[in-house]
Amino acid sequence: MNDIASAIGLEQLKKLPGFVTRRKQIHEYYDQAFSAYSWLQLPPERPAHMESSYYFYWIQVRSDIRDKLAIYLRERDIYTTFRYYPLHWVKFYGAQISLPNTEEAAEATLCIPIHQSLSNEDLDRVIKCVSDFGKGI
Repeated sequence: MNDIASAIGLEQLKKLPGFVTRRKQIHEYYDQAFSAYSWLQLPPERPAHMESSYYFYWIQVRSDIRDKLAIYLRERDIYTTFRYYPLHWVKFYGAQISLPNTEEAAEATLCIPIHQSLSNEDLDRVIKCVSDFGKGI
């Protein structure tokens, strides 16, 4: 890393507490909004002694609708991701095992937007689109 990148990194670290605070607010906002949807599984509550960076927010849905939800959101300019690919599926490792719980989680999990720059209006839009999708299942 060069001096310029280091200087930028040091300045960004000063902003980290504010970023984490906003991401926690978004996480709680999603939790509250999505808790009424029986077709979604939300992240579990964290124990009081644990801290999080709120790096991502995931929801789980039936594996047969996860990709349909992702496409539905993408068509409405809402970015989603699938994380993390199970290592035993990576051909390089040559694993010859089945891990049913891991596979089920991988096929049912979708990460939705969480970024400190998202406004509450942005979040409401994500929530509305997820809700609208749910009306069709």
